[in-house]
Amino acid sequence: MEKILDHILSGGEARYFPEAYTKQLVTMEDVNRYINTSDANEHDLVIIKEYSRLPTPIKKYGWRNSWNTRLIQKYWEDNCSLVLHTIHLNNNLKELIKFLEAYTGMQFDSHVYCGRVGSKSYSYHCDVSHNLILQCQGQTRWRVYPLITKQSMTFSEMKLSPVIDIVMNPGDIIWVPMFQVHYAEPITDRISVSFPFSLPCKEKTTIQPPINLTINTQRYLEIH
Repeated sequence: MEKILDHILSGGEARYFPEAYTKQLVTMEDVNRYINTSDANEHDLVIIKEYSRLPTPIKKYGWRNSWNTRLIQKYWEDNCSLVLHTIHLNNNLKELIKFLEAYTGMQFDSHVYCGRVGSKSYSYHCDVSHNLILQCQGQTRWRVYPLITKQSMTFSEMKLSPVIDIVMNPGDIIWVPMFQVHYAEPITDRISVSFPFSLPCKEKTTIQPPINLTINTQRYLEIH
């Protein structure tokens, strides 16, 4: 992993790293457990219903602040992809995020993509952040194109030949710089995790020190 991060920090181009991670990072048991708990944030879960760039958020409801699991199950059976925007899915994910941030000095997020074979994905697009993607389970075909834009964009088709065209297996990693057009196509049931981040250009993109607020706990003097 250190060599991959060194490649990124040196300004390296998009690259595929096979068999780069050996641990089991995320499973469907983790996903089910997270969705079924009421502690998760409402904005953590979105659904990709169409081959577009606009995911559908899933609202929570009721005094237990729960997701509509029947609706999520239907989306799953309709071959929609689920995306969980969280670093708190399990301890392995939190530890990897901690390592990435400690090594680079930058803030990372994690987006967990899961779906069945043929599940919908985003169309050809580019992102406003750099992305490090790890395949956890199943296979995903990744294509990265020699087109770098200046803003987030979506394309209905891509006539350029890809500079990277590979099938990612569990443990494989791909690095895609910000604004570079790419497309991910699930070819089996799959779980993959995207780690978006920005290279440090402003102070807000770097890791901030832990907060340490204090109060005076001494007993107040009685005022007569």
